[in-house]
Amino acid sequence: DRDVTGVQTCALPISIDYQEAVADLRSIITDCQDGAERIRDVVQNLRLFSRLDEAEFKQVELHEGIESTLRLLSRYYSSNRITLRRDYADLPRVNCYAGQLNQVWMNLLVNAAQAIGSDCGEVTITTRLKDESVLVSISDTGSGIEPAHMDKIFDPFFTTKPIGEGTGLGLSNIYGIIERHDGAIQVASCKDRGTTFTVTLPVAPDN
Repeated sequence: DRDVTGVQTCALPISIDYQEAVADLRSIITDCQDGAERIRDVVQNLRLFSRLDEAEFKQVELHEGIESTLRLLSRYYSSNRITLRRDYADLPRVNCYAGQLNQVWMNLLVNAAQAIGSDCGEVTITTRLKDESVLVSISDTGSGIEPAHMDKIFDPFFTTKPIGEGTGLGLSNIYGIIERHDGAIQVASCKDRGTTFTVTLPVAPDN
């Protein structure tokens, strides 16, 4: 064969496996769809966690905030190392700054997972209604807290983590947020057996 310039060319046969190409395209489209759905879920979880559109006191479902926080912490709670247990009671909606409370759950759940470390263990989330308050307890079977540190854990900049791994502001910020909600936080710990943080929040704080 010759082209328009008169130069001889070779015609290369092209063979296309139509069925295989269609299967590949379907696989690519499915992967793209799955990826888009994961991105959508992450964005929704981040928005639910941060509650950027809820800067005022508002009635919220606490379990919803806890669950959105857990989804963001999947690197801890989707592993086979940590068994997550939920013991949820039927709670009324609580008047609060939802984004701030989600920061409380985030810090406590991260601390619980880190207390277990590379070992296998359990984290249990328990919610209860007592009088006009809700109680949220987060327990772990981790390393526990040294008795000498118990009176200092809510102090700003106090940390038992290695340098560079902790600022010492997490529990201090938690304390401030809970105090802002007219609530309270208690801790019970036993060395090498685990720790339980219990947050008490009034259903309708005076704010």
